[in-house]
Amino acid sequence: MSLLIGSLSIFNSSAQEEIEYGFKKGDLIISGAINYSTNSSKSKFDTNDLEQKIKSNTIAIIPEVGYFISNHFAAGARIGYLWSKSENQNSSTYTNKQDGFTTGVFGRYYINPDKRVNFFAEIASNYRKTTSESTNNDLNSLSSSGSGEQKSYSVYLTPGINIFLTQNLSLTSRIGTVGYSKSEQDYHSIEGDYRSSSENDSFTASLSLDNFYFGVLYSI
Repeated sequence: MSLLIGSLSIFNSSAQEEIEYGFKKGDLIISGAINYSTNSSKSKFDTNDLEQKIKSNTIAIIPEVGYFISNHFAAGARIGYLWSKSENQNSSTYTNKQDGFTTGVFGRYYINPDKRVNFFAEIASNYRKTTSESTNNDLNSLSSSGSGEQKSYSVYLTPGINIFLTQNLSLTSRIGTVGYSKSEQDYHSIEGDYRSSSENDSFTASLSLDNFYFGVLYSI
């Protein structure tokens, strides 16, 4: 929020510049998200002198491209790669790996596209599919493994803001979301003695800072 407020104050003070900022019909925009996170924790239980270690890593690369059909409206698509790995060690070692893809389309309406600071509303539809492999190795030499598939569909509406740093490069953000999602999961053990499936429907409406994201956008 400090970055956003500072950027707005700087741009308001330079509003008298003659350089033209903003979007117009025929502009091509390139944006997206690149995310990497890693986490590790360790805990010890005095009751049984057992130590637990948890490690996780995630990678998401989701580029997107859009085109201004008119001065106010842009349409585009995104496609990305997803990967994650988690490991939990205590009396046994449980490992889970996931990889897959996400794809979707979006439409974005800009309220004041010819300004250095402009606001937009985005409606989008996404599809996500991942496969997982898990293993569980017990200290008593007992082990199990399985694989699963996860699919999700979502439609959502998101408000946002775009701030030009140069004529072509800008910071863009989305804050909050209103949307519907449906997910399906299927899992089966390699040994064939266990199988499960589940479905989940959810509706989300949030304008909290938990849904506040910054990204970079380049226009041509």
